[in-house]
Amino acid sequence: MRLSWNEVRARAAAFAKDWQDATYEKGETQSFYNAFFRVFGVQRRTVARYEAHVTKLDNRSGFIDLFWPGVLLVEQKSAGRDLDKAYQQAGEYFDALRERERPRYILVSDYINGNLFKGRLQTVSFNATMRSALLDACRFDWSKVSPGIFGALFQSVMDPSQRHAQGAHYTTEKNILKVIEPLFMEDLRAEFARIKTTKTVAVSWELRQFHAKLGKLTFFDPACGCGNFLIITYRELRLLETEALKALYPKDQDGHRQMGKRVADLSQVNVDRFYGIEPGEFPARIAETALWMMDHIMNNRLSLESAHAAIHLMASLRSLARSFL
Repeated sequence: MRLSWNEVRARAAAFAKDWQDATYEKGETQSFYNAFFRVFGVQRRTVARYEAHVTKLDNRSGFIDLFWPGVLLVEQKSAGRDLDKAYQQAGEYFDALRERERPRYILVSDYINGNLFKGRLQTVSFNATMRSALLDACRFDWSKVSPGIFGALFQSVMDPSQRHAQGAHYTTEKNILKVIEPLFMEDLRAEFARIKTTKTVAVSWELRQFHAKLGKLTFFDPACGCGNFLIITYRELRLLETEALKALYPKDQDGHRQMGKRVADLSQVNVDRFYGIEPGEFPARIAETALWMMDHIMNNRLSLESAHAAIHLMASLRSLARSFL
């Protein structure tokens, strides 16, 4: 069963906590990757195998720590081991594989306390004015600022000639709504309004069917830029989903809405079903970040409707970059 991204994040946080002290390659690798694949609801043995035998080009035998044909080759080392040698070893395995089995990715890593924290980050040079500006920004209430503003900010710092050559023109929220409202939102709202006025015992079933339908919708913007169309569409669908959940779980005599589940389990609309194409890395990262910000905002809003406010763990083990090609 496909997991929602909210569930993946919760599993990822638990995984990171469970493995934060792991350091020993031979005794931990297989358990580590079994647990890693379970984060995404995948049984490791269905896609990848351990200690895959390889006859290298010099006719010596080798064993790949974890091999997912066509996708991933992993060489895992204990903390502090030389990763350059491990990468060379992985390259020898790669060269010996048949063409159709050669993986798209090679992962060479040690456990938590290896090279990840080896280097020192450059200290930012701050003066009093910059410090004051940063503190003012931290005190500002950003909850009322839509992530859709990033598109306008990005356009404002672009060179005009470059913006013209790339056709990078920010679409306002007002104009986005002019497109998505008649395209699908008006029909969805009309369907929801009809269901709410149903006077039969089937209204609860129809609401659940409608809620499931919202979670199955998929959206694709072939020229997404900073992702404004995707961001606003996601927000509008989440708002409609919240109204559907409020209808499914009316308030009790004490004025509480006992939804009985975490928000991660209630919401079926998630960012995994929103895709876009953007060749520029910077605007693609803006789209990725802004979409996750909108996800966080809408999760918090839904939490306020429930007597069981959820805590959302923002941990990440995979990137949405595949969605923003």
